[in-house]
Amino acid sequence: MDTFCDQVITAIKAAENEGELIKVISYSMSRLRLVKNSNHEFSYIISIILSLRNTDLTNLSLQTRHNIKLAIAIFGQFQKEKSEHIS
Repeated sequence: MDTFCDQVITAIKAAENEGELIKVISYSMSRLRLVKNSNHEFSYIISIILSLRNTDLTNLSLQTRHNIKLAIAIFGQFQKEKSEHIS
C-alpha cells in the first residue's frame, strides 16, 4: 500500500493540469476499489491526505502546489463521503 501511495503522490505532483490530476486520482481510486475492501480504501485516503499535507511546499512550482491543494480537497471529499457512508 505504501508503494502505491508513493506512486500516486508522485503522479499528483507531476500532473501538468487539472484534467491530468483528475485522471491520476480517478485511476488510483478505481485501482483501489478493485480490492473491494473498504478498510483499505479508507486507510488509503487518510494516508494520501496526510502525505500531501506533510509535503514541504518550499521550492515547488505553482502548478505542483495547486495540484497538492486540489488533491487534498478531492481526497477530503472522498473521506467525508466514506465517513457518512459508514455512519
